[in-house]
Amino acid sequence: MTQTQKPSISRDVHYVGLNGRHVAAKVSYVYEPKTKEDSTEQQRWDSLVEQDCVDVHAFYLDYDKPVNYIESVPYDPEGKKPHSWHWPERV
Repeated sequence: MTQTQKPSISRDVHYVGLNGRHVAAKVSYVYEPKTKEDSTEQQRWDSLVEQDCVDVHAFYLDYDKPVNYIESVPYDPEGKKPHSWHWPERV
């Protein structure tokens, strides 16, 4: 998935939870191309890179655990798919 902005560590994004709720999140890891020794792991890694996946810390202020670490979150430019991230809407 091609986008003009590229995610980087510490950038603010929105995470869409499995229930469709949008919450603030901080990028904590960006999947970038690299070579893996295991071919199965290489295919998985390439898929994560292709989907612009990141790991995020999502902030749920009304939960018992207000900060959640979530791995392998794919980019959704429309911000509608559950378990995805997108850039904050401009207001």
